[in-house]
This record gives sequence, structure tokens and C-alpha cells, in this order.
Amino acid sequence: MELIRNEMKSRRTAAIVVTHDDRITHFADRTVHIGDGRLDI
Repeated sequence: MELIRNEMKSRRTAAIVVTHDDRITHFADRTVHIGDGRLDI
């Protein structure tokens, strides 16, 4: 995850990562949660 984040920062672009592992979220600048088919932004 650190490699992906550093690469995206250097290219000034975004990556979308979908996971069930909450340990990954600390790498994100923004998180969106989906619950019961609804987006919790």
C-alpha cells in the first residue's frame, strides 16, 4: 500500500482501493464506506 500511495502522489493522480481490511484505511486521504447498499461519505 505504501508503494501504491507513493506512486500515486508522485504522479499526482488517484487510485481506488476496495477492501474489507480496516488496517488499509490509514493509507488513504479519503475513505467511503458502503453499508446496506448505501454510500456513507
